[in-house]
Amino acid sequence: MPSDASRRARGILEALPDRYRRILEMRFLGASSLKEAAAELGVSVGNAKVLQYLALRNAAVVAARLAEKEG
Repeated sequence: MPSDASRRARGILEALPDRYRRILEMRFLGASSLKEAAAELGVSVGNAKVLQYLALRNAAVVAARLAEKEG
């Protein structure tokens, strides 16, 4: 049975656009290097860095919205 943290993380990831979700899953759940993630997505390492940054920013916004709904 997934913990509350696991369910929350999955909910945040599911709320993100596909490319943002994929980069975060590869980097943090799949332990892929930035170079590996870039190759998988078919982008440059620089682009993968930007995608990761934007994905984390968007995930923070989603998390804040979920916290507002729960609180």
